[in-house]
This record gives sequence, C-alpha cells and structure tokens, in this order.
Amino acid sequence: MPTLTDPQRRALERLWSSQHSAEPAGAFGRGIGTKTLEGLVELGLATHGVDRFGDEGYLITKAGSEAFGKGRY
Repeated sequence: MPTLTDPQRRALERLWSSQHSAEPAGAFGRGIGTKTLEGLVELGLATHGVDRFGDEGYLITKAGSEAFGKGRY
C-alpha cells in the first residue's frame, strides 16, 4: 500500500473531519463532494483535468483512494 507522508496524513485527517460529514452524497456515494476532491488534489492524492471527450473530472490516486476509502490514515 502506498504510504502517505505525515503532512499528507494530518491534512487528510483535517479534510475528512471538516468535509466528509457535511457534504451531500457525491462520487462513489460516500459523500465525496467537490471541496473534498479539491483537497485531495492539493495533497497530491488526486488529479483534476479534462478527458479526451472534453469532460472535466477528478482521478483519485491509489494512495488517496485507499486512505480515503478506509477513513483511516
């Protein structure tokens, strides 16, 4: 499993605490909203861009997905 750095872990914990419970259901049906996804991008745990069809979206890295999905860092 990819390892998060201590600063990433602390920031992700703050992000989880402040955003997860307050956001409506979104990506994955787990309440991952835009603010949370933007926070993951800032931590280097997701990317934001446009795919070949011109659709804008987010791609969560394996480390981000594993850490966020478990709710434990």
